[in-house]
Amino acid sequence: MSRKINDVRLLRMIQNGKTQQECADLFGVTRPAISNRLKMLKIATTKDIALRSAQAVVESNLDAMAQLRKINDLINGELDHIGAEMIGKIGPERATLQDQRLKHVAEIRKQLSLALEIAQVLYNADEVKAFQQEVVAIIGEVAPETRNAIIQRLRERRAIRSSLEFSS
Repeated sequence: MSRKINDVRLLRMIQNGKTQQECADLFGVTRPAISNRLKMLKIATTKDIALRSAQAVVESNLDAMAQLRKINDLINGELDHIGAEMIGKIGPERATLQDQRLKHVAEIRKQLSLALEIAQVLYNADEVKAFQQEVVAIIGEVAPETRNAIIQRLRERRAIRSSLEFSS
């Protein structure tokens, strides 16, 4: 079945200021059909934006992991320095160094907690991707035509996303 409304063309027409009625006339459909299609495209676009945002989060988390490693290395260097300074120290001087060491250890704990949170986000993203791939594979075993339709729709969404990104 061929769709009367070309999504990419519809979006370009709307972006160029055409009314929904003008689009409906051009495609040979009703204005409510255009309105419904625009609503569906908005939902698809919103989901796509959310997915791209998730990708940006994953990428920024990878950058954050590198930054956390750098901070951790610096703190560990300070801890080594404090440990060396503590040798032979007694009284208030030793207490001050011990206090500094405790503060550095607390900071390392915070860094480890952040690293764990980032790792969890990345793990969850990988799990979602694996789950989606498994679902499509199972659908393909049960109903290859449905699997092909799903893949085709995903490709169409990518084409729409590309046109939206290009025209922005």
